[in-house]
Amino acid sequence: MLDVPTDDLVEDGENEDEHKEENEQNVNSKELGDLDMPPSWSPKLEIDAQKWALGTPMGEISKFYRRCRVDFYGPYVQPDGLVERCAFYEDYKRLRV
Repeated sequence: MLDVPTDDLVEDGENEDEHKEENEQNVNSKELGDLDMPPSWSPKLEIDAQKWALGTPMGEISKFYRRCRVDFYGPYVQPDGLVERCAFYEDYKRLRV
């Protein structure tokens, strides 16, 4: 008996459908051609690691709520190691602490 690989046998048109799909994909890729993107107009962005760690240009962010102000500081910005400060006010205009 001859050993015939089963991959080459066509059963119920399964392999034929696969070959048709592959051929269609090849034809579509030839029609579109190679899509090359043009080089970028802007130079590569470089950010210092220390400035990236701050998160903001000055290293602090203030958020205001109804009767509260919360200040967030980047790590190692404040000399005492302060990272977050909350100030609570008595009035809604935030005039009296």
